[in-house]
Amino acid sequence: MNDLRHFAINADDLERARGFYQGVFAWRIEPWGPPGFYQIRTRAEGAVAGALQERRAIVAGKPMFGFECTFAVADVDAAARAVVAHGGRIVMDKA
Repeated sequence: MNDLRHFAINADDLERARGFYQGVFAWRIEPWGPPGFYQIRTRAEGAVAGALQERRAIVAGKPMFGFECTFAVADVDAAARAVVAHGGRIVMDKA
């Protein structure tokens, strides 16, 4: 368990980012869900799916830069305690 299940890329210019990732990695990036949201399918069968989405403020009113990663864990509270025990900090409530 504890596998990476999903990733999200946040961008200010979605069309530019879409062209970049399609061109560099040959990913399929197609509109999905609400406006400003795309689903990413990498080329490998069974690979982790992703999202390309408009950058927004999600942590303490600050914009997200980089990748958001979602990991599958058996117990969210135990994982949070392990994060803190190993020097990390919790910046968002669980959802």
